[in-house]
Amino acid sequence: MKKVCSIVLVFLLLLGCQSIVFGAELTDVKGTVYEEAVDALVSAGVVDGYPDGTFRPEAPVSREEAAKLVALATAEGNRIPAAALAEYAKAAAAAFSDVAESDWAAGYIGAGLSAGWLNGYPDGSFGRAREVSCHEAIKMAVAALGLEGKEGTPWYQPYVDAAEANGLLWDGAYTDGDAPAGRGLVAKVCVGAIAAAEAAAAAENEGEQNEGETDQTEPAQSGALDLANYNGRLFGVVQSVSSMQNFDGDTVPSLSILVGRAYKGDLAAKKGYDAATSIGALSANDYLKGQVFAFRVTKGMVREMAVSADNAAWVKQFDELTCGKVNADGFARIDEVNDDGLITLLGDPNAAPAIDKGYVALSDETLVVYLLKEKDDEAYYELGKASDVKDLAYVRLYDVTDDKDESANIVIVDKRD
Repeated sequence: MKKVCSIVLVFLLLLGCQSIVFGAELTDVKGTVYEEAVDALVSAGVVDGYPDGTFRPEAPVSREEAAKLVALATAEGNRIPAAALAEYAKAAAAAFSDVAESDWAAGYIGAGLSAGWLNGYPDGSFGRAREVSCHEAIKMAVAALGLEGKEGTPWYQPYVDAAEANGLLWDGAYTDGDAPAGRGLVAKVCVGAIAAAEAAAAAENEGEQNEGETDQTEPAQSGALDLANYNGRLFGVVQSVSSMQNFDGDTVPSLSILVGRAYKGDLAAKKGYDAATSIGALSANDYLKGQVFAFRVTKGMVREMAVSADNAAWVKQFDELTCGKVNADGFARIDEVNDDGLITLLGDPNAAPAIDKGYVALSDETLVVYLLKEKDDEAYYELGKASDVKDLAYVRLYDVTDDKDESANIVIVDKRD
């Protein structure tokens, strides 16, 4: 993540290595392959054009300028101590015939050489004043990000492949890789790098949020969950939606839930997360029609919810197994439950193709049964038992355990009149 953010800085610096003026109308990128990238950067307030209203997408950048900018952007705190620069300058002078220790960019060239993202030409020179080519700029970016592809020929192909695979290049970014890398190409790579930074940040945040998470399909039967300190995924049903104060003292939506065989209580939504509008099954009161939910909980607060049809990436396993002929609320009727826990569901002769019967296995060890009942025209859930799953019962069946065994471990039995 740090490298990605640093490379964004590299390209912002490259784009700003000439004097620019904000608010200018950029007339020379309209209708070009650079227009979308430049417009995105201008809209973000990152860059603008020159005083004459141009962006000059073909304006080149020298190799020593690029070396300095990449070296600083990837250095700790974007600074390289003078003593280290002096040592790097010695290394650059020893490696390249056209670099002297006293050259202003020698230390930065040596830093890139030491880090492995910069090298010279076969004749032993670095080409300090040469305009950096498209392929060379792409290599610097990719190597500094640590995105090198597999070895291949020609030398630049692995870097181009890695840049394309990671979104640093768009179609039509350049036609001649040996041509100077103009500001337009840099703009396109910059936008790609920003996108990569956002993706990396999201992945890093996801990893931090997932740290310490557990999957709890069946809480301990001896007592309630310690929700104030709970981090992980829960599966269960929603009794009602209201509001409450969360552990931070904020008034937020709350969910009255039934989870596993033992826990019934309220979960506060994390501030800013409106479960009722995020999950259509809540806003339409479908939660009282046999719908099981996955809850993603951090310190006792719901930060995400999902139903099986969402295929949410953070839910390892969550499938509805109900099949055969289902009614308006999604329940199917059991024809038979045999001694081995195999349910035969009545088929649907009107389906295309017609379904003779449906078959679903019941989990042996993790089975949780909820009964959907009704009193005074109000629906509610209560904990049931395995014997409630019987012939002629209407059921919805769910698999929520990542055990590679497609069997139902949550069953909703419709007991409404």
